[in-house]
Order: sequence, then structure tokens, then C-alpha cells
Amino acid sequence: MFRVKVTPMLNDDNETIKRICAAALAEAMADAQQQMEDVETAEILGLAELAVQGRHVVRWRPPGPSRPVCPACGGVDEFYQSVETGCVHCRCIL
Repeated sequence: MFRVKVTPMLNDDNETIKRICAAALAEAMADAQQQMEDVETAEILGLAELAVQGRHVVRWRPPGPSRPVCPACGGVDEFYQSVETGCVHCRCIL
């Protein structure tokens, strides 16, 4: 049988660990927010590019948790619906 001597943490050590964890969490959250904004910006630019080409579409997502896969390119959740016809196509076809 092993015996381990546990020494209690000093209050200063505990506060230091809390500050380090809080700073790391804040940094991770800021990075995640930036990544989400980058993805959203890329999507908006892609839609604008299609609109300039005369293809007016909106992002299409089916109701519920399903994520459709394109049989042609294997892309997941990259479907757009034509404003004019209502037809849904993958990004690879547009």
C-alpha cells in the first residue's frame, strides 16, 4: 500500500491557477469567435460572388439534425437554394 502526502495549496497558488485558467479560456473563446466570424465572412463573400454571376441563392439547410452529403463531391452541408427556381444544388454544381 502506498501513502501519499498531500499538502494543501496556498491561497495564492489557487488564485494564480484560477487566473491562468481564466486567461486561457478567454483566449480560446476569442479564437473560436474569430474562426466563426471568418467562416461567416467567407460564406457571405461566396454568396456575393454567386450573385455577381447572376446566380441568386440562399443557404439551404434541411430541418432537423441531418447533414446531407453531395454524391458528386462528398461535400457536407454545402447546399444552396435558387431564389428564382427553388431548386437545391450543391456548391460544386453552382
